[in-house]
Amino acid sequence: MERATTLTPAHPGLVTTAILATMTSASEPPDIPALPTDAVALFDLDHTLLEGDCGQLWVEYLADRGLVGAGTLRAQLHGYYRDYHAGCFDILAYTRFQLGILEQLGGAHRAARIRELWWHESLAPRLRPAACRVLEAHRARGHRVVLATATHRFLVEPVAAALAVDDLIATETSPAAGTGEHYFLGQAAFAHGKLERVRVLCASAGLRLEASAFYSDSHNDLPLLAAVGHAFAVNPDDRLAEQARAADWHILDWRMESVADMP
Repeated sequence: MERATTLTPAHPGLVTTAILATMTSASEPPDIPALPTDAVALFDLDHTLLEGDCGQLWVEYLADRGLVGAGTLRAQLHGYYRDYHAGCFDILAYTRFQLGILEQLGGAHRAARIRELWWHESLAPRLRPAACRVLEAHRARGHRVVLATATHRFLVEPVAAALAVDDLIATETSPAAGTGEHYFLGQAAFAHGKLERVRVLCASAGLRLEASAFYSDSHNDLPLLAAVGHAFAVNPDDRLAEQARAADWHILDWRMESVADMP
């Protein structure tokens, strides 16, 4: 059931503008690699640009406001994350789970409105300032900036729009006519699938992947990290940290000081 009072933030656009301005106002520009004009700067989203996981924050936001049934969805979500950390994550099943949540929200218009409020209230304050400064430094040098995430497009479009990235690579789906279900358009942008999606982008735009840079926290992105010329492990998980040390990749700390007071 919708609670109108919790879905009406004051001046959300001003909130987002102020947050992003603060993030990119550091006096010293960050140290970034010098990329050629035919390279690209690639950024993962969850636990890289964002302090947290986009899909989890979405479910928690909806459940906390009584917009979906909390107990079952939270249990399912935790099950998927157990699989993720155990190395047996099924990206297609997880995306279908997330799409099923959208179908509970009463139509595309209402879902988009809730997403807008969720972005301003929950996601925007969790964008990592250090990450945004690096992204802006790449843009200032004329680098093509790409957000590459396994999350499905509906959830990550507000982030891509706010950061004004040049390209968004996400898991693509489309509703099947008359069924209420969704089907996948091409590969899910996860693990080797993300690498293949980036290769398609590079081939179509005349870019060299081997001269590019990629920032990620997860061992699931090892295929893409191994393919670029400048690999950055951002607050990496144990498996990625081990590989980064072995390969002499850059290891960065972009964690925010505290998210305890965030909604």
